[in-house]
Amino acid sequence: MPDAITTLLEDLAPDTLIAQPGAEDETGTFVAAGSALTLTNTRISGKRRMVRDQLGREVVSSVHAIVLELNSLTVEGFRYTLPSNRPEPRTNLKALAVRIVPDENGPHHEVVEFP
Repeated sequence: MPDAITTLLEDLAPDTLIAQPGAEDETGTFVAAGSALTLTNTRISGKRRMVRDQLGREVVSSVHAIVLELNSLTVEGFRYTLPSNRPEPRTNLKALAVRIVPDENGPHHEVVEFP
């Protein structure tokens, strides 16, 4: 995204989302790998909506995060921490769905849906 546009949108995305890369071990416990990504320029809202998870099932999302940059986020490869200024801050949260939203120039931003 052009820097001029990013600067204009920063006021609309005041939140920070933390994405910790890793994987689940054979017991289903998430094991962190590498440094966490601090995703500034994120807009987080508590809007309830129906979304499709990675298996194509309809599920209810209660938290919706728009990340104004591309970070190759995934459902399985990351656990997320919502900011402490949220009514219910949550850590080690698995996403329901992650999708990339394009504009006329190609991939533009990512949307992460949480339970």
